[in-house]
Amino acid sequence: TQADAGVVRALSAEACTPEAGDLEWTITSAGGPRRFLVHAPPPSATGARRPLVFNFHGASGNAEWARDNTRFDSVGDTRGMIVVHPDGYQETWNGVTCCGAAVRNNIDDVQFVRDMLDQVLIPKYCVDTKRVYATGLSNGAFLAHRLACELSDRIAAIVSVAGLNGTPACPPRRAVSVLHIHGTADAVIPYARALPTV
Repeated sequence: TQADAGVVRALSAEACTPEAGDLEWTITSAGGPRRFLVHAPPPSATGARRPLVFNFHGASGNAEWARDNTRFDSVGDTRGMIVVHPDGYQETWNGVTCCGAAVRNNIDDVQFVRDMLDQVLIPKYCVDTKRVYATGLSNGAFLAHRLACELSDRIAAIVSVAGLNGTPACPPRRAVSVLHIHGTADAVIPYARALPTV
């Protein structure tokens, strides 16, 4: 299935008939086609809007890797939560200080997240806009931290796994809860770099 690029539809709670199941979407964002996978459990009997979590892969990964290795889809089924697995630009995300092609080409991954929400996820999946979350591994964690700052008006909380905050100078519009998970034996992004400085 392919989204209608640039179309944003505001749906009331009464008009909301959500998609369910597993779908692949491609939208135009930040100057090119961008792809993401969505897993949505069946809607509740009450028709209530549902929470959503973005699951960002690490550098050299992709949406399928994130889906298969985190097994978040089963968590989404248990919790009634929509899970979104996006593809990075040439397998990377622009986390400001990390990593690869996305940084070198100044890819606007924050806009990509906005566009996923506005073009597809909110109008088609009945998302509870006050319960939108982001998590990521390594390079994906850099993006989650960036969203906590630059998209703080739309992201309720993030979980960072083995990544860093590459946007320390960015003041968020509001406080965003952060759970940061980091292994002390991490040789790629050392644990000591993740410690806060005071």
